[in-house]
Amino acid sequence: MSSEPVAHGGDLAAARRRYGARDTGADDGWIDLSTGINPVPYPIPDLPPDAWMRLPGFRETRAYMAAASECYGASEGAILPIPGAQSGIAALGRALASHAGPKVYLAPTYGEYARCFPDATPVSDLFLIRRALDAGGVAIICNPNNPDGRALAAGEVLALADRAKRRAGWLIVDESFADIAPDITACGRAGRGGLIVLRSFGKFYGLAGLRLGALLGPPRLLSTVEKDLGPWAVSGPALSIGRTALLDEDWAKAARNRIRSDARWLSDRLDRAGYRVIGRAGLFTLIQLDDARGWHVYLAKQGIWTRIFPDHPNWLRMGMPGLSENDWRRLSTALELGDVG
Repeated sequence: MSSEPVAHGGDLAAARRRYGARDTGADDGWIDLSTGINPVPYPIPDLPPDAWMRLPGFRETRAYMAAASECYGASEGAILPIPGAQSGIAALGRALASHAGPKVYLAPTYGEYARCFPDATPVSDLFLIRRALDAGGVAIICNPNNPDGRALAAGEVLALADRAKRRAGWLIVDESFADIAPDITACGRAGRGGLIVLRSFGKFYGLAGLRLGALLGPPRLLSTVEKDLGPWAVSGPALSIGRTALLDEDWAKAARNRIRSDARWLSDRLDRAGYRVIGRAGLFTLIQLDDARGWHVYLAKQGIWTRIFPDHPNWLRMGMPGLSENDWRRLSTALELGDVG
């Protein structure tokens, strides 16, 4: 694994250090659009004292696995709770480090794959993904992709998984942003050879600090990762909150509807104002600009924190404001998108 750090969003401390605190509301008045995290989080339920006082055991872990099975449509035995998708990526990098055959990932994508799979080659099309799988290698795709929102239909993903299985290879599908588009998930196939699926909890449910996710795959692989992560890798409070949230279908449906509506509004207004929207995935929108860094600085001076990419200097990504009409108005004014109503 490479020791080179990867730049991520969400570092408001850096914004405050460089551009100063603001006095217009919560978080010093900053609107953080630099992440793909739902700004309207799941309401944290009351937790039993045991969740805090005791190490989580088989009962708590099994309850979370059952909830994840129902939510994701996967076999319970194909699910391993993990402390966030990032932990799963790193663990998979270690577990598959000695796997023979080529390793590739569909690029551009989430930067941690290059760090955790240092011998993997970035490729730009599915032809090269198929070729690696036909050679018994490891192929990685994010579906939907971060940061451009590129998405493959479930049938396309499963066809790739079939190729992996035939040649004893592995297809890793990162579905960290798939809660907004459940029709594309490959989770129902998890547990059979050739397919590994990563799910994030914190992004869609807006509780990134909980550090919770799920790794789905064949039992032998899950056992290897579980031993690597060690005992009690996921906290009792995380398992308890995750179980409750994953079973709350009404909340999930309302959240999807709100996120889709807000994303459509932002994309439509950006299009009308002449911005070039080149990608979207519900919780974020990607814009191509001649001077993305300049716009990033301009918005920062307005107290709006966005995401730029060193490898793609023309890209600017922004997430969704929350429920505050004032935040939407500030963003709309800064980008000259017109009235928020």
